[in-house]
Amino acid sequence: MGRNTVLLVFLLAAHSVVAAPADPAAGLATAIAREVEQRLVAIVAVAQTAAREAPTESERPEVMRKFLAERARYVPHVLHVALISDRGVVQAIGPGYRFLEGMDLSSREWVKAALARRKTMVSRAFLSLEGLYAVAVLAPIVRDGRLVGLLSVTIRPTALLATWVERTRGSQPFDVWVMETGGRLLFDPDLEEVGKNLLEDTLYAPHRGLIKAGRAIAKARQGSVRFVVTPVAGDTLEVQATWRSVTAADTSWRVVVVGAIGEGRSPLRTLATLGLPSATEALREVAADSSFVQALERDERRTLQVLLSRYYERYPCYAVQWMTPKGFVVGGYPPGNALVSYQLDPFGNRSDTFLLERAQTGQEGIFKTPLAEGLMGVVHVVPVRAGEELVGFVYAVRVD
Repeated sequence: MGRNTVLLVFLLAAHSVVAAPADPAAGLATAIAREVEQRLVAIVAVAQTAAREAPTESERPEVMRKFLAERARYVPHVLHVALISDRGVVQAIGPGYRFLEGMDLSSREWVKAALARRKTMVSRAFLSLEGLYAVAVLAPIVRDGRLVGLLSVTIRPTALLATWVERTRGSQPFDVWVMETGGRLLFDPDLEEVGKNLLEDTLYAPHRGLIKAGRAIAKARQGSVRFVVTPVAGDTLEVQATWRSVTAADTSWRVVVVGAIGEGRSPLRTLATLGLPSATEALREVAADSSFVQALERDERRTLQVLLSRYYERYPCYAVQWMTPKGFVVGGYPPGNALVSYQLDPFGNRSDTFLLERAQTGQEGIFKTPLAEGLMGVVHVVPVRAGEELVGFVYAVRVD
């Protein structure tokens, strides 16, 4: 071994000793962002290809529905694929969701923007009919140089992101969340925070460090920032947030990885640490609210709807309903999803069995049940009592 070789080996060894270790948070943020961007770009490509190939000249609606349903098979966690006219009206949709055909979406911001821009775009998250936050990938349909409509692929971003984030993170001790540049959370390990706006929701107002960090994250494509988390109970915690960006069709999401400064503390943020009850606890509070109990006793349906709408605003879901002790579902919120004047019938509908069992036993329970369009729902039912007397039930249905 010559002198130069020995010197080179020495220098390499010295470099390996003094070089700073790789930042695991930055590496994780980069890996997740790269994975998410690849998948999102692929969905954009599906929408663009479908827009080019859509059989717009066919006068048979079933031909278009079949085409849309087939394209949906290429997109994981898709809700539906739709053909929207140049006036913003749903002309065809699949798979399922036929009841949406003819619906005018021209007032929706994401439809207006896509028609005005006439280029492929990824919408901001919006609250869907299913009570969950969805994102639409919209591609213009152009024939002979004229815009004839939009091809819309609507997905569940939280379900998509959960798969990619959890697989990439593994067991690393980080909190990971994904947000739009406007502050709305698309993914969070605490699923009840999904859809909330980190920069605007009053929930986060007492946590100034978190809001300040959120603004920095929204402003820059990548970076890192330190801030202090002050839970409602326990000691303050200093953390560092590192983020990278996902970009597709002029839309940018932020992948944020948060780690605790120091050892032995979890950086995980939950509704509980922020001082807000979970959806489960909040539904119990509704059942115990004297205003709700009184309205249920008196069958004051308007008051009951108002009270349930307040719950829905804070905890969006498929529907939140009330029923009598005998299993008669009176109404709920939102009106489009809620059952009205429906008697539970386990013989005609097997999914009514579990809810009727709760009514018969007067006990709280949580169970799963099929919903429309092939979705599964999680039902949480809570008894409502005036003193010792059972006066009814309140229950919430969420898409699983």
